Formats: sequence, C-alpha cells, structure tokens
Amino acid sequence: MRTEYIIAPILFVSVVITSFAIFNSTVGFSQHADPHRDLSNQPALGRPRDDGLAYRIPAPSSDGLSACLLVKDDNDRLVEWIAYHYVTLPLRHLIVTSDPSAKTSPRAVLDRWSAPALELDVRLWTDADFLPGGAELDALLETVALPTNRKISISPAERRTFRTHIVRQEKFLGACLDAFRREGQDWVVLVDSDEYVVFNARRGDE
Repeated sequence: MRTEYIIAPILFVSVVITSFAIFNSTVGFSQHADPHRDLSNQPALGRPRDDGLAYRIPAPSSDGLSACLLVKDDNDRLVEWIAYHYVTLPLRHLIVTSDPSAKTSPRAVLDRWSAPALELDVRLWTDADFLPGGAELDALLETVALPTNRKISISPAERRTFRTHIVRQEKFLGACLDAFRREGQDWVVLVDSDEYVVFNARRGDE
C-alpha cells in the first residue's frame, strides 16, 4: 500500500479531532468550564505569542479566510465542515443560506460557533437578503435556459423550480462575494458542504 494512502486519513482524523478539542476548550462545554470566565488573556490559536509557548486565534479582519455556503438539510455534514475549515484555512468569516424547501435549519449548528472567543463571524441569510421578488424575479427566471431533451416533459411548476434554483444560487454567491469585498476580505471559498479544501503537498523542488 502506498504511504500517502495511509498518512492522508491519519492527518484528516487528527485535524478533525484537534478542531473539536479546540472548539470545546475555547467555548467551554466541559462540565467544569466557567461560562463567565475572562478570556481576554487566554492564549489562542494561529499566531505565536511573544513567549513562543502557545498560539493565538487569527484575527478575523486579517488572517482568516471567508466562505459562502449553500446548504439543504446538511446539519450532519455542517458540523464537521466548519470544524475542519476553521482549523485548516483558517475559516474566520462564513455566510450561509439554507434552501427554502429544507426540512431543517442550520441555525443550531451555526450558533455553536458564535462565541466571541472563537472569532468566527457567522451569518445566516434568508432569500430576502439577496433574492429579488415580484416582476424582477420573474424576469430573471425567464433568462435561464431549460435543459433540451425532447424525451423529457417538464411541467410549468418544474420549470419554475429549476430556474429559481439557478437564479437563487447565482444571486446568493454574487451578494456574498460583494459583501466580503466591501469588508476587505481577499480570499473567499465557494464550495458545498460535502466538499473540503485540501492543500497540495509541497514537493522538494517547490
């Protein structure tokens, strides 16, 4: 078996375990944690302290990366997705929107990361934050080309659903990118909750 096939899963599991440990210790979900403790002098992750003994959490305005994420009943994936990218990128700004037809809300998962000590800026948008309505939306829907397959019959309701999905995705990503651009964020990740950003291994000649 090739060495990288053994090492890669080990590294991935280590990152996930570390991220959950960091999250748990920082927020204070342990039985002995004091929810009112002062975190102002607590060393955090990402940036070396002067004494070199610990690391500090990257400031959200300078060191962190941003992400725009569309989800639909992805809470089981979202827990790991945020933890992984929080440590790996590190993710420090996240805008999420959930499909209107979703049966569950990501709010409970996102609220776990709202502790100020984590320095993770998380926002949950609804369609009202980026999608126009009325005649403007109808005009946008008409610009979306439908799949051309004579063997498939598409009802008017299915046409609108398909077109709305395309327009909604484009409008959300555009508005999300615009928001981060106004805030001065330089790096923004556009992926789904089942996709993970993985850095290529550095070669000896690089």
